Amino acid sequence: MDQLNHSSDTQTLLRKHGMKATPQRLAIADLLLTTPKHVTAQQVYEQLRLSFPSISQNTVYLTLASFEESGLLRRFHANGRTIFDSNTHSHDHACCNECGTITDIPVEKKTIQPDELGNWEIHNETRTWTGFCPDCTTSPAA
Repeated sequence: MDQLNHSSDTQTLLRKHGMKATPQRLAIADLLLTTPKHVTAQQVYEQLRLSFPSISQNTVYLTLASFEESGLLRRFHANGRTIFDSNTHSHDHACCNECGTITDIPVEKKTIQPDELGNWEIHNETRTWTGFCPDCTTSPAA
């Protein structure tokens, strides 16, 4: 994964991936690519709209799609939501059905490809485990 150590590296990273370093793209990159995160497009928009009042939801969606296309983000679905993941290394996810917590699970060894995918050209693989996290399992029901 091309994670950034300093926000000053953001411009270089975006240009390396063929993107112009607009203020909105820089802000989204600084938010998502400095540390691994799982976010929805709406969460990105909500976090940035105070700093960038002119940012639109469309700009956020288009930027996230560009980041995904260039390999800076991965997209997966959990609990009916589209999640953008800045950890692009191969890994699985555990998603809590109660609180929405998402945890990365490292993949120790390559999964054997099912025979049905014999003619496919696979570019990415992820599994999503769903259930209740330890906090929600031990919390008394409301």
